[in-house]
Amino acid sequence: MEVPTILQMATFAIALVGAVLGIINTWNAVADRKPNARVRFLNVRFVNEMEHLGYSIEVTNLSSFPLTINEVGFSLTPRWSSEIERLVLLPDDQFGASLPKKIEPREQADFRMVGKIKGRSPKMIKSVYAKTACGNVFRTNSELVKQIAKQSSNAPSSEGQFRLD
Repeated sequence: MEVPTILQMATFAIALVGAVLGIINTWNAVADRKPNARVRFLNVRFVNEMEHLGYSIEVTNLSSFPLTINEVGFSLTPRWSSEIERLVLLPDDQFGASLPKKIEPREQADFRMVGKIKGRSPKMIKSVYAKTACGNVFRTNSELVKQIAKQSSNAPSSEGQFRLD
């Protein structure tokens, strides 16, 4: 058996580094073409910090290409569920963005709903979601969503319907 020379070991090491970098570049290229967004749920307060005005769903485009958001709202099914039961909200144009909204890379859109959530449905809220024109759904769970569900279960309304008053 012949012992490899220093030149052969250096060639092998360079080839190995090249193969690893090739795999990493392929992985990054595939991930770069995938739509990605961050969804956040916020409590909106304006002039007076004591006065509750409504809620805001903030969508940030983390992709390298523009996304068009067609729908925002609350998801009533767990994140791992394949079927999505949702409450679609129509944002108020006066305070935030209207739908559909095209979001450029690394840009945010703020969809605000004026009022309070009432009815039986809020206690079933599991997450907040945003749906793109191509059908991708991005969801998030937050402490604010859990607080709203907990508060609404303590004070159900008589209609038993979801409303934003």
